[in-house]
Parts: sequence; C-alpha cells; structure tokens
Amino acid sequence: MRNQEQVYLIRMSIITKISNHVRIIAERIGILLTRILKIRLRSTRKKIRNLRQKSLFRVGLKKNAFTLLPWNNIIYAAVVGILLITTLALSYHHSGNSLTLPDSKFKCNGSYVEMTPSQIVDYQKAVLHFNELPEFEVELHEVQLGENYWSIAWEHGVNIDTVFGFNPYLDDLYAVCKERILIPNKRGVIHIIVQGESLTNIAVLYRTSVDVIIAMNPSLRKTGKKRMHLKEGGLLFIPNAQPCLLTQDMSYRYNLRSMFISPTSGAYTSGYGYRVHPILHTRKFHKGLDIKVHYGQPICTAAGGVVIYAGWGGGYGNYVKVDHGSGWVTGYGHLSRITCRQGQRIRQGQIIGKGGSTGRSTGPHLDFQIYHNGKTVNPAEFIW
Repeated sequence: MRNQEQVYLIRMSIITKISNHVRIIAERIGILLTRILKIRLRSTRKKIRNLRQKSLFRVGLKKNAFTLLPWNNIIYAAVVGILLITTLALSYHHSGNSLTLPDSKFKCNGSYVEMTPSQIVDYQKAVLHFNELPEFEVELHEVQLGENYWSIAWEHGVNIDTVFGFNPYLDDLYAVCKERILIPNKRGVIHIIVQGESLTNIAVLYRTSVDVIIAMNPSLRKTGKKRMHLKEGGLLFIPNAQPCLLTQDMSYRYNLRSMFISPTSGAYTSGYGYRVHPILHTRKFHKGLDIKVHYGQPICTAAGGVVIYAGWGGGYGNYVKVDHGSGWVTGYGHLSRITCRQGQRIRQGQIIGKGGSTGRSTGPHLDFQIYHNGKTVNPAEFIW
C-alpha cells in the first residue's frame, strides 16, 4: 500500500508540472498563431484579388481552392487545440474518495506539513466539524475551470492566507480544476497540534493571545488554562493569522513573499517573460511586472535599502533603482516624478516617486523589477 501511495504522489506531482508547462507552451503558440493568422489572411486576400483581376476567379477558385486554404493556420490551430485538451485532462484532480489508501492521522512531520491523499480526506472531514461553532461555516469548494485561489478567496470574503491556512497540504500557487479545498467564512488558519505543544507556544507562533485561541475554540474551555491537554493531531482555529504550517514548497514561497512588499496597488497588466512588445510589436523578454496605476499615484520601495540610481532610464523613463543588500536590487520605471535622490537610505514602504507614463509606455503604469546577483527574477513570486 505504501508503494501505491508513493506512486500516486509522484504521478500527481508530475502531472501538475506537465500541466503548467503545457499551459505556458499553449499561451506562446497562441501568440505566434495570432501573428501567423494575420500574415496568412493577407496573402490569401492577395491571391483572390489577383485571380479576380485576371478574370479567372471562377476557374481559378476550383483549381486553387486547396492551395488557398490557410494550412499553416489549420495545423497550428490543431496543435493548440491538442495542447489545451491535454492541459484540461492533466489538470483534472481525482478526489481522495476514489483512492484505496490506508487511513491514518494527519500530522506535521517536523516543521512542514506532509499529507497523503487519504490523510487529506480525513483532514477535510475534521475541519468540517468546525461548522458546529456558532456563526462559523466551512465550505468544501470544488475549483472550477477559470478559477484561481485569489478569485475564490475574494468571492468568499477572505484573503489568500486563509486559503493556504485552511489547506496546508497545497504546494503550488496554481489551482487545479476539480480540486477540492476548504473555504471558511472567517479569516484565519487551522493549526495542527504537534506533540508537546502548549497554548502559549501556539499563541507566540501566530502572534496572538491564549485568550483569543480559547474564545474561538470552545472545546478548550472545558479545562483550565494551566492544565490544558492538547491532543497531537488535533485542530485549532487561529483567527486573523498567517499560516505557519505549510508544505516545504509553500514555505519557500512564503519566505520569498516576506522579503518584499508590493510597491503600489493596482492590477497586473503584463507579466514577467516573453511577450509581444505593445509598441515595437516584436517578441521581446519583459524583465519586470507591469502594475496599472493612476497619474500621481504614490510608488513605495518594496524593501529598505540605498538608492543607487535616480534619473532618466531611457525606455523606462524616470527610473529608480534601490540596492537592498545580499545581491538584491529592485527597479521602478515610468515614474512621472522622482521623490528620492541617489545615495539616499530609505526604509520599506517609503515613497520614492509618483506613478506615470514616461519613457516608452502606452499608458500610466509601474514597471517593477527585481534583480538577484545581476539577473532578473519574476516579481510575481515575491509580491503575490
């Protein structure tokens, strides 16, 4: 049974990685297909125009109907269709009820959460018992096509920390279609009790008080605070807290997230990576993350450090670069105004400029970049 369990976990991790790669490939082929389609349609119209001018349209159409078809587009469309179907098929996540794995208690191995599929099912059933609490509801939500963890959190009036705090077994930021996750109606996290823990230790871990934990968990009121016995594997609801017990992958992502804050508020209009440049109309690598802003909107530094450049940055317009030490540098482009100077030491969250559209830009936005040892990294990995 243990071998079956390991094979299943390996298979699901491979499927998740393949589906993510296929999604990226499909997006890139879609961009190429759009460009090829425009070129092919122009050439097809030109052929038809020439045939009409030679008064051979009727005869030529019969003879050249096969050659007039945009076969390149048809082939590319077929490839994209196959990739999309494959993505949907690989994204389908089987529920734990279909598995025949041995039942066992869910627990934390060391500082990370590790759960088998059967343990995940047991955990979800246990958390659903919180519905017995007054004014508290937990829903077992099935992820639908087009949904993500952020949209689900917003729809239920909670934040992204609550989603990962109630589902500590999640190990990726990408939601999987047909996946079942727990969504409560209150912000907070679920803590899995480890052997030897006390309420005081748990309160310190989540930066809250023992009284708040007891108030939200009526089962703890039956015994006194000093003699309270916490059963290993038991569950506690910690309100308005960030998750501390996560998988190893998600712990790494949370560590990255703790390094920087978002420099401003706004929708992401263009991500990190290859794209068709909105002005040059050529395929270029985008080194940052574009965040939509209003003219004059305050732009803050993502972390404390020293301003190493503040001035005109060519295509980036008014540009600021901040060195945070240990090889980490952030860049802020297209500012309408710079409010810091080179060599100035600044703290995290301090305003360094105003949003604008200077340089090579199609509208007011912030081009936010993160460098590590001279190489760009994806800012979305840090400010999600």
